[in-house]
Amino acid sequence: DNELSLSEREMEILRFIDNKNSFYQIVTFGMISSRLNMSRNTTKIILESIQNKGLIRINKKGRINW
Repeated sequence: DNELSLSEREMEILRFIDNKNSFYQIVTFGMISSRLNMSRNTTKIILESIQNKGLIRINKKGRINW
């Protein structure tokens, strides 16, 4: 059984990313944090969890200030 377990927050982020990607928009940590009312640190932790599950790829561009 290869069922993937996702939290509600992970699903919420994936839906947000999918929506933006359907319009060919690049999604940033800041966009997710702001839209979903989460701290940048929480956003980073959840995104890394999603990436570790193989569902997204994070490309860091430029300088990131935390």
